[in-house]
Parts: sequence; structure tokens; C-alpha cells
Amino acid sequence: MKRFALMASITFALALLAMPSSSGAIKAGTACKKAGLQTVESGRKYTCVKQGKKFVWNKGVAVKAAPVAKPSPSATPTPTPSATPIPTPSATPTPTRPQLSFIETLRSSAIDGKFPIEFVEFPRPTKTPSSWSDVYENREGIAYKAWLSMSKTVAASKSTLGTLTINVGPNSVLPFKDLQGVMDLVSRGFPNTKQPSKIDLVAFNFTDQMWADELYRKLIAGEPESFKRHHQDFVIDMCQKNNKICWSAMGFSNTAGDGVILLGIVESEKLRQLDPSYSNYARSMEGLTVAHEYFHTMQRKLIDKNWFQIQYVPPSWFHEATAVFVENSAMNHASFDKYMRFRAVDSKLAYPSCGPVSQGCILVTEAEMTDFLSLTHYSNNWNKFPYGMKYEVSLRVIEVLVALKGHESIVDLYAYMAQNHNFEEAFQHIYGTSYSSAIPVLAKIVSEQFANNL
Repeated sequence: MKRFALMASITFALALLAMPSSSGAIKAGTACKKAGLQTVESGRKYTCVKQGKKFVWNKGVAVKAAPVAKPSPSATPTPTPSATPIPTPSATPTPTRPQLSFIETLRSSAIDGKFPIEFVEFPRPTKTPSSWSDVYENREGIAYKAWLSMSKTVAASKSTLGTLTINVGPNSVLPFKDLQGVMDLVSRGFPNTKQPSKIDLVAFNFTDQMWADELYRKLIAGEPESFKRHHQDFVIDMCQKNNKICWSAMGFSNTAGDGVILLGIVESEKLRQLDPSYSNYARSMEGLTVAHEYFHTMQRKLIDKNWFQIQYVPPSWFHEATAVFVENSAMNHASFDKYMRFRAVDSKLAYPSCGPVSQGCILVTEAEMTDFLSLTHYSNNWNKFPYGMKYEVSLRVIEVLVALKGHESIVDLYAYMAQNHNFEEAFQHIYGTSYSSAIPVLAKIVSEQFANNL
């Protein structure tokens, strides 16, 4: 699949463990055995990276940063050294800080609110897949072709967004204001898809949760009792008393096909404490969460009455991963680099150097992916797998499907299942091959991406 081009030269290798130094001297560009291996020699840590078809040692980074002298008032200031030389648009010197591995950089914000990942650039592949027969061979072009499908459609289409009503709690402040603009972008991405003619959005922080709960219950007051049983406690379920936050968001359609979006608001200071990563920042401060949830309202409208019949609803990972793809590709339709930056940081828990599974990291092997993609997990809703498997890891599966059949294929599958077809039947109809035959290809591609830090 695509490659962090810059990463190959600036050590995007997110390796599992540092390996002991070999008996011979390590030099940048000399051969090594496997991507992700690390070794320390002469005060520098070298990482084995893949360049083309070869595995070579990168330039290495200092194990410990050398102290940086403060410039005199008359001297020209020099930038602080960094373990990951990601270009910065400003020549203004920043305070000396501890050196970070790339995975640490991905996870955290830099000084002064800057995110180093914001300046990384990505290559455009020369080849992209066109069918199941060449998708593995041309896997480096999957992400680009998937993004391009959405990008072209958003640029050429007009929004068909319905009437939007935004309700904000009396003590709540929206971190991102242009909610309609966000939904317009998603709407433009699917000009041929039925969309809710009316959307009610309720935004609230922890202080306003009871206000939001009362308003929400009024919105669903006319729904059947069966609907209320599944939906009436959503606002309360979104809030955590111990942390005093309403952390999540929800999007769905009611029985009339109208959209409802519940948006939890977390103050920026708490957000930084809980997860300071660029992807979480983007979701809250740049509106990606709203894009995600609006797409969920479209999915529910398409499935309609079949939503409560498990045999006619896509797997939960398909439901969430398609929304992850849409939020990123629609909001970043004008920039492949921005799409890839968000994707990189959002995948942080699945890269090898995240660490052990016991610390919340995700192990992505071919065998694990094959098991995950099995439809035998319908009955337990894939609950045996880590949360991130349904979102960030499954996104890579969706990219393959979109690269082959276009992004509108993901809503076409919902529309086909609404006609009382199960997922396997819909997959065959939309993607031109049986789901069982696609699993090995998808598992191999996705597991290799993560194994190679792509």
C-alpha cells in the first residue's frame, strides 16, 4: 500500500523492540533482515526499513539528545534538534524538549500546540489496483485511489443536506462551529444516496447532560416502544461520572428516516489529558466527529426497517470503518497529505512499536485478520476483539473495497441489504467476488501494511 515516503527517509519505522548491536559496524543504507528491527551502535539507534524491495538500515537517531546551548541575544537562533526531523514551516526556535520516537510524536502534540505530523508529505503512487487480480500487486496505490474516489465526487457535486437544527447546551461551547459545512461535505460525497430530510443535532458537555437528556427524550417521544428501548438512554450512556465528561457521539435515523446526532463536548484541556493525539484533536476541533456521525444517519436511513434484523445489517466493523473512511476522506478531500496524516496517527495503536497488547495496543497479524473477518462473530458483535479493530484497522479493509469499486459502493451495499439480502450476498453483488475468497486477500494486505508501518 502507500508508503510514508518521508517516513522511509526520516525513520517512520515504529519498531517493536531494540535489538542488540551486531558485531559489524552499522551504516545507513547497508542491508538488514526485517523491517522494524532496531539496533544501537556508537550512540545512535538504527532501524531496519524497507526501501523498494530491499531492507536497509536508516540513518539512525541519537539515543540521547545532546544538550543545546542557549543562543546569545545577538546570535542567530538555531532550531532545537529533533529525533524525527519532520520539517517545520517556521524558523522561530522552539524550547528545548526531550527527543521523541515517531510513535510518541504521533501520539502527542508538540510544544505551542503544533503537531509535527501536520507537515509530513506523502508520495502519489504510480500504479493503483483495478481488480481483485491485481490488488495485491498494486497495493501501494490503494489508499490514494480510495481517497481520490471521494475527492473527485465532493469537488464535482452539490450538497443535498436536509433541514438541520442545532441545539447547544446552555453551558456548552462548540469546539468547531461550522457543523452544517461538515455535513455538506459528506452530503456532496454521496449525491446519489438518499439522505435524511431533517436532522436534529444535540451538543452538550457534562454539565448539560440532563438538559440534553430531556431534550433528546422529547425528540424520540413519538417513536415506537421498541425503538425507545434501544435508544432512550443514549445521552446518559455517553457520559462518564468519574471523569465528568460526555466523551462520545452518536448518529442514527428514527423510524421516519430523520437524522439524530448526539455530540458530546469535551473541554480542550481535558481532551489533551485524555488523548492529545493529532487524530483526536482533528475529530473534535476540525469537525471530523460530526462527519462520522452524519454518515451514520445515512446508513441507518438506507437500511431502514432492517436495522433490527441482524441478518440484514452489515458487520459492526463495516458500519464503523466506513464512517471512519468517510469522515477523513470527505473532510480532507482537497489534500491527500492531510488524509494520510490523520490516517497515520489514527492507526497508532496498531503499529508494531505501540507495545504489548496488555497496554492496549493491537496485534495485527494475517491469522488475526483472517479470524476477525470471519462472519462467525456476528452473534457476539465482534466483542472479543479490541475496540480499534472495528475502526482504525478495519478502515484498511474499506480502503481496499473503495479502491476497487469506488466509495459509493459502501452505500450501495447498504441499499442492497435493505432489500433483504445478507452481507455475503451483498458483498458478492457489489464487489464482484465472494466474501470468503476476498478474506485471504484482505487479511494479507492489511496485516502487511501494519507489519511494515504503512
